[in-house]
Amino acid sequence: MIWIEEALRYCPNKLAGNPPNVEWMVSKMTPSGLLVDVGANVGALCIATLLGVEDARCVAFEPQTRVADALVEMAEVNQVDIELHRLAVSSSQGDAVLKYPVDPSIAGWASIADRPNFYEALNKKVESQTESVKVTTLDTWWNEAGRPDVQLVKVDTQGTEVDILEGGAELFQTVPFLFIEIHGPTLAEHGRTTDDLLDELEALDYDWEKFRINLKCEKRDGWTRPS
Repeated sequence: MIWIEEALRYCPNKLAGNPPNVEWMVSKMTPSGLLVDVGANVGALCIATLLGVEDARCVAFEPQTRVADALVEMAEVNQVDIELHRLAVSSSQGDAVLKYPVDPSIAGWASIADRPNFYEALNKKVESQTESVKVTTLDTWWNEAGRPDVQLVKVDTQGTEVDILEGGAELFQTVPFLFIEIHGPTLAEHGRTTDDLLDELEALDYDWEKFRINLKCEKRDGWTRPS
């Protein structure tokens, strides 16, 4: 994967595209498959995955303007097919204020929560800034897009993961694989817990395997995609 200088400002250690995560995602995709990346950041994980799967494409959601701009450039230089939506994703449509650190190297700690963010909760003096963003749901996007077949969804949104699952209940009935971050402190910003996230995955009929702070999820044995 080719990295541009601007993207490295927001993802300096390239961890979002680390090989074990990419290998798992590539293994779950087939040629021409569709990946949905919610909280795409500069696209490290989705671009690396697309490069490993022939003719695969991605629908990406990233509301933070400066990061989304870098994602567009990353997609261009790597010549991958990414349809970018500059939207936050949650359990309902509306408007929100996105708050994130001024320091680009930790820009991934962006949140639409009203509560103190991760750094504030740790009493760390991190300068933040805000921008107004539009919020959608995955089911809204999916239905408006004509209900396409989605092979894999990746979710990393600093605490809104449960809300995203709730707002994508229709879509997730049809998605065999899900890669999701699990991080207790950011879930707490949204009044959620790790148990809430696991309960929602259970309700959506996913089994999961934990890998560091991520869950690699797939539908239980015997599941078939609804017609």
